[in-house]
Amino acid sequence: MLKAERALKTVTLVVVGVGVAGAVGIMLFAGGGLPRDAASLGFLAWALLPYLPLALMSRVRTGSLTFAILLAAGSLGVVGFGLFVYVYAFLIELDAQSALVFIFVPLYQWAGVLVTAAVAVLGWLIAHLVARRAGARQFGDERDAEATAQDP
Repeated sequence: MLKAERALKTVTLVVVGVGVAGAVGIMLFAGGGLPRDAASLGFLAWALLPYLPLALMSRVRTGSLTFAILLAAGSLGVVGFGLFVYVYAFLIELDAQSALVFIFVPLYQWAGVLVTAAVAVLGWLIAHLVARRAGARQFGDERDAEATAQDP
């Protein structure tokens, strides 16, 4: 694993950790303390669920700096969006419907996670194919270059 890739994946984990801490903190603030019933715990689990795939994807060994960059950028977007909306709803524009953000923000975050995963995997695949094709041309292996050109 490259040092830069490892560093970016560590950044992704830190960003996800900040997102988890922020979501828990805002929920504790909004609820007036620790959750006491199953519904509050369910909302907390729902609010934290989008962060799990980001953390798991940061542990995947791809050997690709492209994947790590796209994953870190997507994680920043997903976490930044969630924290911005939570802070805005509970600290800036407090409203009777502010608690609804704990239902709808994770939905939007899931969409962001799916887009992040798709873009990161697609970026990894493109980088892998480009590197494979460049390697075949560099070493003059005509058969490998032809096989790469025929790959879907």
